Amino acid sequence: MQKESLRRYLEHGNDAGMREELRKWLLDHDSEEIRTAAQSGDFVEEVLQAFWQESLQNVAPAEMTEKRYRALTDRIFGQKRKRFAPNRILRWVAQSAAVLLLVVCVYGYAVRQIPPQPEWVEVYAPHGQTREITLPDGSRIWLNAGTYLFYPERFDRERRLFVSGEIYLDVKKDPERPFRVDTKNVDIRVLGTRFNLRSYNGDKYVEASLLEGSISLALKKDGDGTRFLMKPGDRLLVDNATSEIVHERFDHTHYASWRDGYHAFRHMTLGEIARDLERIFDVQIVIRDASLLDETYFATFASGWELDELLDALNIHHTLRIRRDGSIIEIERARR
Repeated sequence: MQKESLRRYLEHGNDAGMREELRKWLLDHDSEEIRTAAQSGDFVEEVLQAFWQESLQNVAPAEMTEKRYRALTDRIFGQKRKRFAPNRILRWVAQSAAVLLLVVCVYGYAVRQIPPQPEWVEVYAPHGQTREITLPDGSRIWLNAGTYLFYPERFDRERRLFVSGEIYLDVKKDPERPFRVDTKNVDIRVLGTRFNLRSYNGDKYVEASLLEGSISLALKKDGDGTRFLMKPGDRLLVDNATSEIVHERFDHTHYASWRDGYHAFRHMTLGEIARDLERIFDVQIVIRDASLLDETYFATFASGWELDELLDALNIHHTLRIRRDGSIIEIERARR
């Protein structure tokens, strides 16, 4: 299926013709190719890439984005993919009744031995909310507001997640089953650790902060296959536009997370901070002066701060004019 068709479906999810086109492709596509793609992970990853690229921008109300997201995942992960091509098997064994009997017996045994493909679980933390879940292996994940997460209902040889947003992970050690986290631009592998990962669409950076254990991070875009090994106290910021990597050290023994109510804005523009505050407090922030969007802030706020207090602190030098009407906030440059 052409990505252009998938893009049109995401943009016009209520169009019956588009839904039928996607449904027909999923049902009629060559089963061998779907099976190969499903086993390699490319099938899922390609569709998720298209979804991240086109559907998670802030161009539609959150409820519409979630509706399209659920419609898409229902169609992708709800399909039962065939493992065998019975017609080919029958043609091959038609030469001999004895061979037919043998293969049927072996086929029946194999079918009983192969576990069914796991269903995919989808989790979304809406704006203004956070969520905590426990994975099938006992690992725990906290989702920040506006975060999407996919994972299989059971883990087999590999534990793999797909994330768009921000998560804090406490991964259970299991040397026999590597743990992998995929975002749009980076791939992270780990055996057991605690770390924070931020990868919102529209942010300048992907940010990974390691508290315990070790993880390796590789770039998907413009990468050369090099993996960056991180140790506790390492923070990597990957520029989504240039793939440039910034390495920082932080005090991991006194690390304060958003899941504990702390808010940290490092290397973040006012435009990015506004999107963060929209997710955290479920408000709409309009920046009237475009020149303010790229101004960078470095600030950390302790637990319990309200939105108005955060805005006042960001405006400590009185360079901003902030007006609030309920859940609508307007920001422009202060006139002198």
